[in-house]
Amino acid sequence: MAGKMKKVREKLENISNHLHQFSFSVGSSSYVQQVIDERATSPEVVEAEILGRDQEKQKVISLLTNLGNSSEFIILPIYGIGGIGKTTLAQLVFSDIHFKDHEKAWVYISQTFDLNKINGSIRSQFQIEQSQLTDAKGPNVDPPTRKNMLIILDDLWEHSDFKLDALKHSLKTIGNGCKVHVIVTTRDASIAQKIQTTEAYQIEPLSNEICWTIIKQIVSYEDRADKERLKETGKEIAEKCGGVALAAQALGYMLRFRNFDGWVSVKDSGIWNASSSGYQTSPYDNVLASLKLSYISTLPYLRLCFAYCAIFPKGHKMAKDDLIYQWVALDFIKPSDEVSTWQHGENCIKQLLGMSFLQRSKSTSVSNYLLHTFCC
Repeated sequence: MAGKMKKVREKLENISNHLHQFSFSVGSSSYVQQVIDERATSPEVVEAEILGRDQEKQKVISLLTNLGNSSEFIILPIYGIGGIGKTTLAQLVFSDIHFKDHEKAWVYISQTFDLNKINGSIRSQFQIEQSQLTDAKGPNVDPPTRKNMLIILDDLWEHSDFKLDALKHSLKTIGNGCKVHVIVTTRDASIAQKIQTTEAYQIEPLSNEICWTIIKQIVSYEDRADKERLKETGKEIAEKCGGVALAAQALGYMLRFRNFDGWVSVKDSGIWNASSSGYQTSPYDNVLASLKLSYISTLPYLRLCFAYCAIFPKGHKMAKDDLIYQWVALDFIKPSDEVSTWQHGENCIKQLLGMSFLQRSKSTSVSNYLLHTFCC
């Protein structure tokens, strides 16, 4: 032990000597690393893949249309718990043909509120639309007239009355005589009340039948020989999703390769009761219970791979190749007779994506992944 302590002291003395030799100073760095949330959403959506939101899309469009008859400026918040489908509903409205003649802008806000960036993003998107219209009509044609505007502000977390009032004012001035329709998505009802100019819209949970449909799609229910035996158990499991698509997806992925007894064990798991056994229930209980159930049902090596991702800060982009190399170096994954180590690593990524533990980054050049919001 004495010998080890001596070596440690020698290393520390060596570091101290280098500090003076190269004139390093403590705390002199001017660079401060900022953790950027890379979960940026976009307006892109494949409508055919979305279940159970058609009626709500029409409700929101009707609200905006009716309010637009008497008001030039509207802020309609959509609020509800994470994973329930607020962004999806906003995407459906944004891409609907009803707004094809509107100038449109989509801004992802999240927990870092920067009014200048929000305004800059909106104005730049409008300028691009204007320039595209001008180019299409030719240089000798008068500039296109300004159109009504649809703005989506996705995932607002800011509580400050002062900042939200400033946001309202800036959105109002962007119109410059045109109608401005703004949809704001948020998890917090109090934020919705602060930013609204009309009564906020609380997104409705999906029906149990829709949750069951999501599960059936993931488990390839129609192709299973035991589907009739699974039916009633599956419907009971769907009821535990709380109308949240994320929970249905996580459960569907977990049930995919299980037999009837496996489905029954999920249905009767004590985790469902444990999630609501406290003094105060939360709307997140069923979502977290489904994710926890997925976690404890995974193989030990996959739990290690997922737990390792916790060393990265929130919003950090994890490159697929780097992540697999690190898992291999730490001996979390090993080759088998069926697949190589690399294929095993890629399968781990796919499984964590399927269980909603990871989500894809919006990076277009490399395969990057992020911890899902619920896992941070």
